[in-house]
Amino acid sequence: MLGPKPIVVPPRLPWEPVEVEPTWREKLRTLPRSRWVILGLSFLVTAVIVFGFVVDARKNMPTRTLTLRYFQSWPATRSDKDIAADRAAEKADYARQFAESRAYIATLPPAEQKAARDQYNAFAASLGPSLRPDDYVAPKPIVPVPNAAPAAPAK
Repeated sequence: MLGPKPIVVPPRLPWEPVEVEPTWREKLRTLPRSRWVILGLSFLVTAVIVFGFVVDARKNMPTRTLTLRYFQSWPATRSDKDIAADRAAEKADYARQFAESRAYIATLPPAEQKAARDQYNAFAASLGPSLRPDDYVAPKPIVPVPNAAPAAPAK
C-alpha cells in the first residue's frame, strides 16, 4: 500500500491478503535520531518534575500536632445535687490552684513577680466570675496624672 493510510479503513474480506504490521521493535529501529532525542528529553523533563515534587514533599512537610479534646459527659438522669457538688468540687480545685500560684509568685524575685502577677491576673480575668477566687481583685489600670491644670471655663 503506497501513501498514507486512509482514516477509515473498510473491513478486510476473508479472501484478501493480510497486510503484516511491523512489530514494536521494528518500528523503534526505524525511528530517526531526532525522535530519540525528543523522547529522551521528554522523559528527562518528566523525571525532573516528579523528583522536584518528591523533594518538596519531604522537605516542607509540616509536623502535624494533634490536639485531643476531652469532654465530660453525664447521664440524662443527673440530679441538681450532683451538678452542684461537681461545681463546688471544681471551684475548690480552682481555689487550690490559685492559692498555689499566689504562693509561688511570692517566692519569685521582685523583678519576675510583676510578669508572673500579670500572667496570673490575665488568667483569672479570662475565667468566668463563678470560677474566680473569692479574694480576687482585678488590677486597676494606672491612670497618668495630667501635667497641666484644667483650663478655666470660658465666659
